[in-house]
Amino acid sequence: MAHTLSMDLRVRLLATVDSGLNCRAAAIRFGVAPSTAIRWQAQRRETGDFAPKLQGGDMRSRRVEERASDILAIWEARNSRRCFSMSGRSCSIAWPVFFARHSPTQWFEGQIDLEPERLVFIDETWTATNMTRSHGRCPKGERLRMGFPHGHRKTTTLVAGLRMTGMVAPMVLDGPINPVLSDCRRQAVEGGDWFEAYVTQVLVPELCPGDVVIMDNLSSHKRASVRERIEAAGGDCQ
Repeated sequence: MAHTLSMDLRVRLLATVDSGLNCRAAAIRFGVAPSTAIRWQAQRRETGDFAPKLQGGDMRSRRVEERASDILAIWEARNSRRCFSMSGRSCSIAWPVFFARHSPTQWFEGQIDLEPERLVFIDETWTATNMTRSHGRCPKGERLRMGFPHGHRKTTTLVAGLRMTGMVAPMVLDGPINPVLSDCRRQAVEGGDWFEAYVTQVLVPELCPGDVVIMDNLSSHKRASVRERIEAAGGDCQ
């Protein structure tokens, strides 16, 4: 994003214009585009001010606030905060921020009462041998020597849960948790089996009745058997 030119420069340039120099000549003197000087002069003539406009920040709230009454009316009628269509465009905004400004009581009352200490977030991370650098630097005249697993690829995955108290139910898997190959359906099935085994053997023993397990939309997370095992332990799956 282009930076805003200083007020000092604007004042000096417009003072030069007031002294009799035209906008183009003043722009050349101060090293700005002629269109910039012309725009500043036109802005001062129309509004009496030539200060720069605000840049960055929230660029959508103004448009949304212009339709605040309509949005609140639709929300009251449909009891939905997901997405509204305005002027032929789908306008999806951060509803918690909007309703916090207009109806904070209704917004918070409509939320599910979740106890933070009951939340268990499940996610995966991985590392692979092909992440090893294949090039490097060394002193001139010397040969760079380093280990590189050429042609021997291996992926190691860590699956774990996160509570307010820290990490729970960690498991390291020798391979990807959700392998998907275009011509190998068997491995994709195995990925779901691995995650299901993690839930059954590692996660479920760590759960307490009333816990809420939160996962993303990875395909292996969507198995019905995964939800069934979590709910059988007294938890809920989100």
